[in-house]
Amino acid sequence: CAAQFILQLKQGELQKQWAWEPTMAESLVLLLMDPND
Repeated sequence: CAAQFILQLKQGELQKQWAWEPTMAESLVLLLMDPND
């Protein structure tokens, strides 16, 4: 079923977002706190 496939795709994208955002936030903090700036 196409709808089921799309649903799984959306769920996968959500999980990727949740996995990415903390990592991006962490690197942003590291960039802002970088003493070598």
